[in-house]
Amino acid sequence: MKRLGSVLALPLLLAFGWSELAFADDRCSRGEGLPSASASENELRRFIEMCPEHAAALNNLAVLLENKGRLEEAKRLYHRAVAANPSAVAPYAGLGDVLHAQGQLQEIASAYKTFLVRLEAVKRVGSSNGILQYEDVYRD
Repeated sequence: MKRLGSVLALPLLLAFGWSELAFADDRCSRGEGLPSASASENELRRFIEMCPEHAAALNNLAVLLENKGRLEEAKRLYHRAVAANPSAVAPYAGLGDVLHAQGQLQEIASAYKTFLVRLEAVKRVGSSNGILQYEDVYRD
């Protein structure tokens, strides 16, 4: 199946100071420096250290780990991606894939259904970012 696949605040503040922390927050919100979807695990982890709430980076790392068979870690990252951006779409597909691989049948339908519902909202807004290509795969 195809996939779309605060504790640190004080140490960061002490290490970088107020102005650098504000700059990092601004860079994170713009996604500046976000590694590509084909980036290495280390590249994604470095970015996430800087921007721990960046949903796309969390999702991309989860996909990478899922493909390596590291399902529990991938599942935690998909959950973090959803928490970071509650309107996110892609993490629900990946989460459903992980649950499927783990045989957690009751939870699979919920993850895929949420993916499809949120996908409808994306279609209404018109900013699909290529995610629409997965609709039929998950609808089936």
